[in-house]
Amino acid sequence: MEEGLKQRDVKGSIEDGHENKANLVALCLAIAEFNGGEISKKYITDMVLTMIAAAKETTSQVLTWIFYQLCCYPDVYAKATNEVRQVFVDDDPTPDTFRRLPYCTAVFNETMRVRPPTPVFFRFPVDDITLPDGTLVRKSDRIMLNAHFVCRSERVWGPDAKSFRPERWLEMKEPPSTFDFPVFGGGPRTCAARHLVPVKAITVMAMIIHRFTFRLEPDFVLKLKYGPVPCSKNGLPVIVDRVLPA
Repeated sequence: MEEGLKQRDVKGSIEDGHENKANLVALCLAIAEFNGGEISKKYITDMVLTMIAAAKETTSQVLTWIFYQLCCYPDVYAKATNEVRQVFVDDDPTPDTFRRLPYCTAVFNETMRVRPPTPVFFRFPVDDITLPDGTLVRKSDRIMLNAHFVCRSERVWGPDAKSFRPERWLEMKEPPSTFDFPVFGGGPRTCAARHLVPVKAITVMAMIIHRFTFRLEPDFVLKLKYGPVPCSKNGLPVIVDRVLPA
């Protein structure tokens, strides 16, 4: 990545960005110039590393929790499987899969809600600020935001907030705000990969459901390993069978 940056003028140009649309560095440079500003090598490096981290850690954990939830809720698993096999009778899923899978999308969102991959994150004020309730937050303070509690709050999600029910997402008239569903953060500092993660996770989920059936090993007991991205201490042991062509 450093070598790639050395080969380019950090200021870049809009025209160059359009000619190299597949190049993430060129795209960052084009956006910066379009907005009338400059962009540093450190900013680009941080952006790319964030995208890589989202691709590896959080997405893999989301997929693990999706299949765990499907195994625990056979009715949800059956609905997701039926949708995938209706949409892809002969073809394999594509990157555009998630647009045609509303129920699988609901499963993804509900899994993110009940098991957010990053349940706690921190924010640091750039200046002293007084919150609407009169609380003073100083520049030196560290604020902890607990997405896990917000996503299970009955005040926000209703009396069944602690239940895994993907249908709630299909019943919504409009999507929740990033403050009611803060799994990617909230406000102007949301996760850079917030649009990438759903596409990848739902597409991979559909590909696996399309080709295999799976169930938890009978003696499996979930034990959590806590960290920045909580995960199952013993992985997710499942029994897998290939789906035979009709």
